[in-house]
Amino acid sequence: MRLAMIASSVLCLLWAAGGCRPVADPYHPKTALAQYVHHIEANNSKAAYAMLSKKLRRLLSYEAFARKWKKNYAELRFQAANIRKQIGKHKQYEVQARMKLGQRRNVSFTHEDNRWRIIGGVGGGVESPTPRAAIRALVKALETKNLSAFIKLLGADRRKQFLREMTLRLEKLKANLDRDFEITGNRARLQYDPRYWIMLVKENGAWRVVEFN
Repeated sequence: MRLAMIASSVLCLLWAAGGCRPVADPYHPKTALAQYVHHIEANNSKAAYAMLSKKLRRLLSYEAFARKWKKNYAELRFQAANIRKQIGKHKQYEVQARMKLGQRRNVSFTHEDNRWRIIGGVGGGVESPTPRAAIRALVKALETKNLSAFIKLLGADRRKQFLREMTLRLEKLKANLDRDFEITGNRARLQYDPRYWIMLVKENGAWRVVEFN
């Protein structure tokens, strides 16, 4: 196990630390990377090891870390020089955080314009107080291709067919978001094309898609 163990362990920590704190915090990725580079240049393996998360330190003792540090120090110096060249350039960091709610749910945040924004995990993951809001959420999910894991499981031919059909429906749906819904009790139906429709049902105060063709 060579430099990759050291580098990836530290860099993973840097991104995780940055994701939990605002930009001004000393553990924002840019600041943490500068600290990491400084520790390499000073040949301070103890300080670099202290930047690892508790979980990583449980998996990798300081003694093992220090041995790999010493063995790969020349390569670490080269890595540090490359990081320093990039660190001063204007770059956008995608900083995210996650908070656990019980055993199965998480609230996800992203840092935008010096503020934390909720991106998922609240209200069942999708805020859809009306049928139209549910449809808009579906459009957003399709636009952001939040079905990547499912799509990868499809065979090549079926995947092409699925993407072609979903793209067609997405275009039709986006063009007809202002159409009226047929609402009967806790069920709603949107006919957004002569061929295509979506059925929704209201569950616990939120509208959910239950069927579409």
